[in-house]
Amino acid sequence: MSDLLSGKELAIASERSRMWASLGLALGVVGGSRLAAIQPRLCYLVAAGCGAATMALMGLLLQESLPKDKRLPPKSGLELARSVNPLSFLRLFRSGSALRTLTLVQGFSLLGDGGYDLDEAFRADVVGWDPAQRGNFELGKFATHPLDGGLKA
Repeated sequence: MSDLLSGKELAIASERSRMWASLGLALGVVGGSRLAAIQPRLCYLVAAGCGAATMALMGLLLQESLPKDKRLPPKSGLELARSVNPLSFLRLFRSGSALRTLTLVQGFSLLGDGGYDLDEAFRADVVGWDPAQRGNFELGKFATHPLDGGLKA
């Protein structure tokens, strides 16, 4: 978005994007809990379908914002295979202390997502909630996210 917008317009567009993403997250929890009550595999099927639809829509509807004179020609398959380095992320740790620290903090913050699984197991096994009840609880938690983004925009 920063290619096309700046200042107040960028701030409004960013907050609206956040609002819609949060609303999608909240609706996904409710829809996912309903699907899980029917058949748990349906959740993955619907998520894969939504991802494929998003990819198709973005590929067909979004326009390239980079001017044609600045675009690089596509690489051949062999050139692309030679340029891919699965360990290239390690360069982040040699880029300076601030970036190294930020990378470590971000990496460690991703490890905390297991707490969600623990909470989910607690609500299922100890409290005895079914998938729909757990989904409604998560919806209640996420209900403030869309409002937060919408109020800022």
